[in-house]
Amino acid sequence: TAETMNSIKSDFNSFAGRRFEDTCAEYITQLNSGNTLPFQITYLSKWWGHTRVEGERREVEIDLIALNEKTRQIAFIECKWKDGVSAEKILNGLKEKASAVNWHNNERQEYYCVFAKTFSNKRPEEKNLLLYDLNDLTQKKLGK
Repeated sequence: TAETMNSIKSDFNSFAGRRFEDTCAEYITQLNSGNTLPFQITYLSKWWGHTRVEGERREVEIDLIALNEKTRQIAFIECKWKDGVSAEKILNGLKEKASAVNWHNNERQEYYCVFAKTFSNKRPEEKNLLLYDLNDLTQKKLGK
């Protein structure tokens, strides 16, 4: 039935999204071991926390945070299993979420990283922004 197919599609996209996050973490780890990131990562993990908006507590989740405790550099990473992702929109949301992360707030150097199945044509050009699509991940996994 149509209801069954919609349920399967929904479950598959949820599964694929979680698996994509795992793949992005593996990719970041590969880049880190090859010293091709802006800094050497010593910690990589999902992040959950909360913030207050107009006095109301709101949960905040960031797909991955990568950091180096010694150099106080941190990367906020979002993984989107979607086509035509607006990197600018995700970046703006990621910057807002990053403000909830209480870690060397005035002394840290921030980076932002967005993974997507594919991006829309317009990509923001910012100094500390890394963008990777499925094609990038596939090429790296094949050793190209």
